[in-house]
Amino acid sequence: MGERTTLMARDGHQFQAWLTAPAGPPRGAVVVAQEIFGVNAHIRAVSDAFAAAGYLAIAPALFDRVRRGVQLGYGPDAVQEGVGYMLQVKPEHLLADIAASIAVVRHAGRVGIVGYCWGGLCAYLAARELPVACAVAYYGGRIAQNLDKVPKKPVLYHFGERDTHIPPEEVARIRAAHPDGVFHTYPAGHGFNCPERADYDAASAALALARAGASAPLLILLACVAAMLAGALVNAMAGALRTWRGMNETIASLLLSYIAIAVFNHLVDGPLRDPASLNKPSTAPIPEALLMSAMPGTEAACPVRGATAS
Repeated sequence: MGERTTLMARDGHQFQAWLTAPAGPPRGAVVVAQEIFGVNAHIRAVSDAFAAAGYLAIAPALFDRVRRGVQLGYGPDAVQEGVGYMLQVKPEHLLADIAASIAVVRHAGRVGIVGYCWGGLCAYLAARELPVACAVAYYGGRIAQNLDKVPKKPVLYHFGERDTHIPPEEVARIRAAHPDGVFHTYPAGHGFNCPERADYDAASAALALARAGASAPLLILLACVAAMLAGALVNAMAGALRTWRGMNETIASLLLSYIAIAVFNHLVDGPLRDPASLNKPSTAPIPEALLMSAMPGTEAACPVRGATAS
């Protein structure tokens, strides 16, 4: 669990940040750049999750120069309020506050930055101007309006294919301006990484985290949560058929399984198909972080590996 701490930028501005230390020696440090909703419960949870994976994590309150202690929800009024704060933050002040955050955690090793929504733009700008090792930008808004300089450090981009805020044309412009960037798109909308948003997509969130190099325990937890949600949905549908149509639960479950198989085949043959797979359609290889080692003395994988891969 993290705690609030006070930082000072080079121009003397004091601001709050959520700082979370790992249980053991840090593997490095991560700056978590907020959405337009401030350092709310979701951003604090993201920081805590990175700390649980072994990183010293810090989430600076980047709106403190405009209004201190901003923590918004995700309704329409909150969006308008957050956009208003965002438009008042000057780029030089934004970079100064991120630089101060980097200075606080750099003793832990190499520092990366990950940002969501407006924070994706913050991560992109940090990769251009600040001493970070790398940056990860989740559905970063307004990046396409800041292509005058190319990032000096590696950047991993995550975009939702159904994102109404960032159309495919903008993603194409970013790709063209930064051909060295690593780009991934997902069958999801804006904010697909946040469980509190309507566009949340558990599968896309887990895959994006895996591509960012997260540790196995955190990924396994996310995969288990996704599997439990899917199982709960199937069971709820079987129960509804039993209640409303008098259908036997076993028969209903079997029928729903056929539907699930058809959906799976559609995904493997379509949106999730690895372009490198030719005659034998398949998804991209499961990241190493998701794979558990084989049982000692055997070639059999740990049961958790099979369950997670499924």
